[in-house]
Amino acid sequence: MGVSGALRRPTGLIALSLLGCSGAHVSPGPAPLPPPSVVPAPPAPSVPPDLPPKPPQPQPLPEGSIGAPGPLLLQRASDNRRWVALCQAREDSDGDGQVAFRIGPRGELLGDAVRSYLVRGAGAGVELDEFLDADPTGRWLLFQRAGKLELFDDYTGDATDLSALGADARDDVSRDLPHRAFSFDTAGKLAYLRLGEHRTGMLPGQREEHVVLRDLETGKEQVFDPGRGSVYRLRLDPTGTWLILQVLIDDSNGNGRLDWPLPEQGSGGSKRCVAPRTTYSVYPGRGDKVYTRTLYLGHMPREKVAKFERRDGLVTPLGAQLVFRRASSKLLTRSYRYGRPHTEALKLEGCDPRVLYSDAARNTLVVACEPSPEEIKKTHNYRHAVELIRLLGSGQVQRKPLGFDLAPIRSDTWAGEPRGPRLLHFYPGSETRVLDLQNAEVLPLKVGDIVLHTFEAHALVRRRNALWLFDAEAAQSTQPANAWTDLGVTVDEVADELHRGRYSWVSPQWVDLKAGRVLGEQALVLSLSDDGRALVPVRPDEQVGELANGPLIWVEPVPSVLPKGSVP
Repeated sequence: MGVSGALRRPTGLIALSLLGCSGAHVSPGPAPLPPPSVVPAPPAPSVPPDLPPKPPQPQPLPEGSIGAPGPLLLQRASDNRRWVALCQAREDSDGDGQVAFRIGPRGELLGDAVRSYLVRGAGAGVELDEFLDADPTGRWLLFQRAGKLELFDDYTGDATDLSALGADARDDVSRDLPHRAFSFDTAGKLAYLRLGEHRTGMLPGQREEHVVLRDLETGKEQVFDPGRGSVYRLRLDPTGTWLILQVLIDDSNGNGRLDWPLPEQGSGGSKRCVAPRTTYSVYPGRGDKVYTRTLYLGHMPREKVAKFERRDGLVTPLGAQLVFRRASSKLLTRSYRYGRPHTEALKLEGCDPRVLYSDAARNTLVVACEPSPEEIKKTHNYRHAVELIRLLGSGQVQRKPLGFDLAPIRSDTWAGEPRGPRLLHFYPGSETRVLDLQNAEVLPLKVGDIVLHTFEAHALVRRRNALWLFDAEAAQSTQPANAWTDLGVTVDEVADELHRGRYSWVSPQWVDLKAGRVLGEQALVLSLSDDGRALVPVRPDEQVGELANGPLIWVEPVPSVLPKGSVP
């Protein structure tokens, strides 16, 4: 095991105490008096004790090959290339004389036992029980190791034992959802569920619960009482303004306990070491009824304290507002002003909306308006007209019909990043439409065009097996003919795709959208980094079947291939 295996063991409550005290201000002792001939220097300004300490510089890590030889599954790679979480079989657990595993006909893993490993920098890595999550910066990792739940700082190598703090490590069997009891935001916080004792009057299996909000940099924690019942899932919205809980309040199915909608994950192998083949299980009608509660975490006057509120019908957080429904299909917003909650109905006459996209930074929704029964009778058209909605406050909105409609939409889309992409794409039929959120303009593409990825004003478009680059700013200028660039390359008929910021890989082509050029070819890429490198097998010629073969390595692009620059 190389340098990448040097994870520090957690120090439990002692480490937490030290982290909590790291911001304390210690007054210096009296300084000696200066000689009479020297003018005394003015006293240094005092530093407020509540200022967070400056983040440490990341530890240097080695570069080189990642993981062990043999087939592997990539769980996650940090965008700054500091760590990789992967799954491999490294012991002959089935006794057949070789170390290997394969994917079965239903997506199951067959062969030797597959385990999780975390590789920092390079090397074979450290074995984990399960890799759970990482914050958006990639600095803070959450995993289980040796039966303990650890919050790990990749910059310093320090770990905090959350199990010793009472963190609830239980999860359900879903492979598509994040861990039910932990959530990071983009503002440097972690929310987690803390379990206490079973109390008299509680249902069997139920325990006292508290929701904890932890500042990742300082280690300071706030503790909240979630109210009656039991928390099934918790989630911080991306901006860190809202804490959302899914709660079981009553034994609605009458079996004498509180049941989750999905079964609890059992012990054994990691549920996140899964094959790339899409498989899932459903449990219709299972468990007790789930309710929603929300807590505002934004700025409040000193004398005011926000409380958990019942918020069934929640659609999506939108920065300082929540968008929700009551019994009708109309949209409302919930926000706080001067410490007081306010609810306002959005004035969307003639539109029963479903939210397709929400952008907190632009205070914008893209909605699909369901036609009224009267309209359907007149037109026999069930399709939903798409509109751009800007929220102006006090329930006022600015509406712009986008000039196309979609097949009926029955669900809403949850907000993603605080500021999403500038360009959105839609497929009303055989046509392709690109919406420029910055200018609120809809731009038509060619029939059959498929938008693979967008970055700023650029869209990577697949036209049959060829790649083109579309520039939305040029399309809206006085010279729209300059909007299209033929990249001069073709892709696999059934291409694999990866996208990260300005970079895309559409097998086998590696593209820089911002520079408008092809960087080269790679037969297999498992991840892309912020600085444009690709995570690939060290020996690509040894790849067999659906599994990549380790070890892996980060590589830079080969000399650039210039685009043709032609117009469609």
